[in-house]
Amino acid sequence: MKKILRERALAELYAGLLDWDFDEREYAIFRLSLILQRSQADAADRHAPDFYGENLTRDLLRIRMSTAEQREAAEALAQVMADFPKSRPSALWACSQLSTEIGLPLALAKAREYGGQLGDEAAYQVCRALAHWLTSGGLTQQFIDMQLDGAGRLRCVERWSDSADARLAQAARRLRRIFKSTGG
Repeated sequence: MKKILRERALAELYAGLLDWDFDEREYAIFRLSLILQRSQADAADRHAPDFYGENLTRDLLRIRMSTAEQREAAEALAQVMADFPKSRPSALWACSQLSTEIGLPLALAKAREYGGQLGDEAAYQVCRALAHWLTSGGLTQQFIDMQLDGAGRLRCVERWSDSADARLAQAARRLRRIFKSTGG
């Protein structure tokens, strides 16, 4: 893909992330999450090619994000979470499509920053993403220890485990067990 077309497609996508129209912003987050998902090594098994083709433009279909580009995407998603609280659930879900070394620290930071402010859906997305990364294998204990330093004491996870939302409570309890088993 020509560099200029790639840059233009990504610039339009990132502009959509900051759109004041909720639906446009959510659609941009969704498309970014699909690109991030396709950029992972195991992406071939996730969805049929038609799913991506129906939701991504031709130029976006050609993009596989490098580690540096995933870091840019993480920064953009963090900005969405800061500027648009109603889009936090979607942005956190998109973060779960980042590589572990980029997504895990971001999700933990956002849980620490926004934990008490997150609605049930956003909190669920944090729990789901953290549980996925921590149980996916391939992480060194040193990396886990560095990331989870103090995470086991996240007060928000304790509160979420007592949530009236059964899905959130179950995900938070599972995450607490994972924290304990990994030394967090």
